[in-house]
Amino acid sequence: MAGEKLSKKNLIFDAVYSSPLQRALDTAVLVSGRRREEIRTDERLLEIDLGPYDGADLKQSFPVIRQLMENRPPEGVEKISSLEARISDFVWELTSSPCEQRVLIVTHGVAMRGIIRELTGREDVWGINIGNCEIYEADIGSHGCWSCRSFQRLEEAEF
Repeated sequence: MAGEKLSKKNLIFDAVYSSPLQRALDTAVLVSGRRREEIRTDERLLEIDLGPYDGADLKQSFPVIRQLMENRPPEGVEKISSLEARISDFVWELTSSPCEQRVLIVTHGVAMRGIIRELTGREDVWGINIGNCEIYEADIGSHGCWSCRSFQRLEEAEF
């Protein structure tokens, strides 16, 4: 698991943010070495709300995915624009606060795509394949400078 490998690097994080879902919190604890109480949970980092489709095999439900990507999801499913708005709000709040040198953010696949889009300005993020426990590193800049100088997937060999 990527979290276990990263935890062996003994990285020190100035702040740790996580989705409040247990699997994300478990990863945040493992990677950061912090106690659960020291991790800042933020509901804006939750995965997209799939409502009645939560837990379903969406590969078998192509019409649902198409509707979601066209920002016209079925009833009870969160719109992509809603997810993008909450992720944007989180990222802007984080980057406009006093600069913390190294921040760990633990979230989920669709939410991560929203973060990638927000940081890089890429419009094609919805086609990016993000697997479980993948780790990305972003160099945002310093002292409120809002430019993402680099953003990369860390390969397993780098652990």
